[in-house]
Amino acid sequence: MALLVAATILMHLVHSPAPYLLGGLIGGAAFTLTFRAPWRFPQPARHFGMALIGVSAGALIDSAVIRQLVSQPVEVLGGVAVTLVFSMLTGLVLVVSPKVNLATAIFASMAGAASGVSAMAKELDADDAIVSAVQYARVVLVVVSLSLVAPILDRSGSLAPASLGPAADPVLWQSLLFTALCLGVGLLLAQVLTFSGSRLVIPMLIAMAIALMTSAPLEVPEPLLNLGYTITGLAVGFSFTAATIRLLVRLFPLVTVQLIASVGGCALIGIVFARMFGIPDLAGYLAMTPGGLPAVTAVAVQSGSEVGLVITMQLVRVFAAILSASLIGTLIRRHSRLADT
Repeated sequence: MALLVAATILMHLVHSPAPYLLGGLIGGAAFTLTFRAPWRFPQPARHFGMALIGVSAGALIDSAVIRQLVSQPVEVLGGVAVTLVFSMLTGLVLVVSPKVNLATAIFASMAGAASGVSAMAKELDADDAIVSAVQYARVVLVVVSLSLVAPILDRSGSLAPASLGPAADPVLWQSLLFTALCLGVGLLLAQVLTFSGSRLVIPMLIAMAIALMTSAPLEVPEPLLNLGYTITGLAVGFSFTAATIRLLVRLFPLVTVQLIASVGGCALIGIVFARMFGIPDLAGYLAMTPGGLPAVTAVAVQSGSEVGLVITMQLVRVFAAILSASLIGTLIRRHSRLADT
């Protein structure tokens, strides 16, 4: 517990993305590596954490996102598809190592939904430790590069410290009821409809459906969501071993190439995308960044350029990444079973 608390506090102090998830990951890994404790993380707890993350992702797809999608379907869906496919292709660099299977390479490199993909990795027959390490290394690189590239592309000079503006606060009892309903029904259905990542995907789809049917702002209450992140981080952290650390060290050159190709390539695609559709280069770049949603949202709002399009593309990609990961994971597992027979 002390390791978990210390790691989480450290993540807050360095302003890391997803501090509770990374704090749990570091705390769990430190415990396992320090005490050499081969402890299996309880599956019900893992499923609960996955479901919370799924509900949170589903709640993001509200009527405003759908309206933007309907008004610019080619831009949104085309941009999301190109970013996802390109990022997964860069992951093939990791397959050069005989220690990395195809599932691990694909899910480690998939743009968007770092927490969701990391949470599902074990169920997708991927090495969840490697997936999480690469996913969050990319998020850090995106956030760092964002602060350097965005001012260069901001030709209007509109970037300045700003807040996201006032927003309607969700009512606590409504959010609690929403979360409980999505969790309860989603996890029950996942017992019947079993597929890769079903315990995250089904609650996410239920949350999206409810969010679209109501005008009230809904979300997973922050303490509960942080608990979900912590549980997921611990589950991944306990899978770290000395052999995993040695493998990550050996993979460092390949991971570096993959990260640069992914982040740099998406930036170039974003600028081409912007010029194809007649929007500012900064908006195209922000729409295509492979992660870093909070930082991207803040910069988009500050610039005031195509804010709706940028945020919608980022949110739709989170949703699409989780669905794609589940589908690809199911196909890979089915192919593996056929190959074994």
